[in-house]
This record gives sequence, C-alpha cells and structure tokens, in this order.
Amino acid sequence: MLDVHPAHQAASSWREFLVHIATIVLGLLIAVGLEQTVEAIHHHRELSETRAALRRERSANVARFAVETQEENREIPLFQEDLAVFTYLKDHPGAAAGTWPGKLGGQVITILYADSVRRTAQQSNVVAFMPPAEIQQTDRIYGLQQTLNELEASKYDAMNELRKTFAAQ
Repeated sequence: MLDVHPAHQAASSWREFLVHIATIVLGLLIAVGLEQTVEAIHHHRELSETRAALRRERSANVARFAVETQEENREIPLFQEDLAVFTYLKDHPGAAAGTWPGKLGGQVITILYADSVRRTAQQSNVVAFMPPAEIQQTDRIYGLQQTLNELEASKYDAMNELRKTFAAQ
C-alpha cells in the first residue's frame, strides 16, 4: 500500500507545483519499479526451484524405469509359463494342477511414474515463466510417462482379470 503525504505548504507558483507533481510521480515510479523487481526476483527463484524439483523427479522416474525394465526382463519367462498354463486350462477346463504344463507364478508389479512436481508447477502457474521449448519438452516427457502409467495399469488389470477367470473354473 502506497502512503502519500500532503505537502507542508501550498504551492505558490507553477514551478513549485510542477516540482511537487514530479516528486510524486518519481516516487511512484521508483516504488512500482522496486515492486516489479522484487516480483521478478521471486519468479526467477520460484522457476529455479521448480526446475531443480523437476530434475529430481525426472531422475527418480529414470531410476524407476530402470528397475521396471529389469523386472520386466525377469518376469517375461514367468508370464510365458503363465500363458502356457492359461492356454492349457482353456483347452482343458478343470484340469488338475499336476497336469498343467507349468505353474502360475508371474506377479504383476506396477511402478507408477511421479508427476506431482509438474502438476504443482502447472497449478501455481510457474510454467508461465518457462520458455515455450522447455514447456514442450517437459510436456512430452510427462506425456510419455503418462502413457507408461496407463500401460502398467492395463497390464495389471488384464493379468488380474485373467487370473480371476481361471480361478473361478
């Protein structure tokens, strides 16, 4: 809030009046300039903190992807054995477990990728301070992560439905 004090005495000439007005205008310009500078520094700091948090979140997601890739490579033979059992059970409903061509053992573990920093940056409108190319790159990365999350959820749901179907028989 700006606080403007009245002059101690009335202006007795146009010159004094113009000096008084110029002093007020200059004071207001300085105050607005300082306020804008503080806002710019605040936005710069907020953007720097958001970029650092996005880097940390992306780094954690890269680590999750590496773990998921290793886990998928380990699970593929288990899923292949599960599929062989499911195929056998489809052709031989109610067959005893001892006659199956393997055993059910594949577990579906989902690893979801984090996007909370990006959502927070969008909600707080920090992304408005980013250059368009940076926004596009960030959106592309998080869009791919969302696709991976959806695929993980689909895989989990499909395997659970398959297990329920054959467990009911």
